[in-house]
Amino acid sequence: MNNALDFAASRKILTTLEEYRQAAAQIIARAERSLCIYTGQLEPEIYDHPAFVDPVKRLLLGKSHARLKVLIADPEYSLPESGAFMSLAHRLKSFIDIRNLPRGTAGNACAFIVADDRAVAYRMASSRWEGVVELNDQPIARYHLSHFNAAWDGSLSQSELPEWARDN
Repeated sequence: MNNALDFAASRKILTTLEEYRQAAAQIIARAERSLCIYTGQLEPEIYDHPAFVDPVKRLLLGKSHARLKVLIADPEYSLPESGAFMSLAHRLKSFIDIRNLPRGTAGNACAFIVADDRAVAYRMASSRWEGVVELNDQPIARYHLSHFNAAWDGSLSQSELPEWARDN
């Protein structure tokens, strides 16, 4: 059985970190306008890995209208000061927006990445790597994008956070 993801198959089950990384890279490769990431924390195993950082950089530098929104669902989580993704976020701050859910807000335990409104990699529990990737399913992607947008609208941007909590 070949676990390699391809564009011909729309849905694949993911069971390992490496499969999720591969799915994230394919999701990013399919993006034309936007990426939305909902996660409890910025897991360095995913977000600091070249398989994630390099395609994000190509997307954002290759398409001037492309944007990346990251929503941290754990309001107690502090953004790391270093790492490949945070370095990219600092350099491309006009393309990348990172927000936190406000304290006292119950975030969802899931984690997902949505490209535009058509592809999604989803994990029911952000503490586990098991999940599913949908490479071409607009209704599923739009469902997760709707959840993301509702949470985003209630989130706090870095400028709204108290100064001590900002990522400087």
